[in-house]
Amino acid sequence: IQSEYKYDDKFIVQNLVLNKLFETVQDPYFGNFISEESIANITWNLENEFKTINEVECQKAIGSFRGLQWKIWFSMKYPIPFGPWKLFGAPGLIFEASTLDKKVTYLLQSIKSGNMIIDDTLPKYKLMTLENLVKFMDENSDVINDASRNYERRYFRTYSSNRKYNK
Repeated sequence: IQSEYKYDDKFIVQNLVLNKLFETVQDPYFGNFISEESIANITWNLENEFKTINEVECQKAIGSFRGLQWKIWFSMKYPIPFGPWKLFGAPGLIFEASTLDKKVTYLLQSIKSGNMIIDDTLPKYKLMTLENLVKFMDENSDVINDASRNYERRYFRTYSSNRKYNK
């Protein structure tokens, strides 16, 4: 899955047995974390509209997740509930996803099968629930210049850029 955001060593793992989602978060100021959260139950409203993506017939669905309306194109040829980022629960593999305003778009580039290998550097990451990670970064973000960070712009409140910070 390709998106406009690129992160080194970023991954998201969906554990269906635990109904949990784990995402790596690398922050140059606070270190490396793995956020843990429950897999969201997104209600996808299926529409009777179809299109072909990479020679695979896909069906359109609309759903809401974290305050945004999403349009997805999924295929029943691959009847698994996975998709990009944290978009989950469609009746088939999501081939394309975008917010209705098209500010965020994902397009499936390839499908590979095999075993996922997580290397032994993982213990360097601190495990936190997403709620606690957001709280931790929010409470401590005044010690850095927000203009130099991209991550919290997606999840945290905006801070004044004219603050002065001491090293």
